[in-house]
Amino acid sequence: MNLILFGFKGSGKTHFGKLVSQKLGRRFIDTDRLIEEELGQNIRSIYAAVGEKRFRRIEKKIIARLTPGYAVIALGGGAIFASLSFLRKIGKLIYLRISLETVQKRVTSVPFSLQNTYKKRLPRYDAIQAHRIDIEGLSEEKIVEEIIGAL
Repeated sequence: MNLILFGFKGSGKTHFGKLVSQKLGRRFIDTDRLIEEELGQNIRSIYAAVGEKRFRRIEKKIIARLTPGYAVIALGGGAIFASLSFLRKIGKLIYLRISLETVQKRVTSVPFSLQNTYKKRLPRYDAIQAHRIDIEGLSEEKIVEEIIGAL
């Protein structure tokens, strides 16, 4: 089954997704990269040009092309909300939970308020039934073990 990583921007979805895919010998898919490839621009430019509502429609369309299998998939920070039921059907959801303080240290340039967006999304992330990993204070190796352990 696919391992589908979600969480707030800066939680390490892409980083840990790549490590897990290498360790398991699975294909790695980053939905933000799929969007960039499709539209020929980087995520920030696309988001700035089309706005959040249209961006989410594009993102949902790209995610709908994913198939059941044995990949490790990293979702964009807000992607889980519009595609939750579909994603449940194609894989195991893994929530990488991160504190606002750590996000603020890792993420320096975004076209939205980190604090406001974090406060809005955190309860929504927390409400999703998924394998949850609180990554604060865990080593990289331990986080990778926890993700693999979700299988």
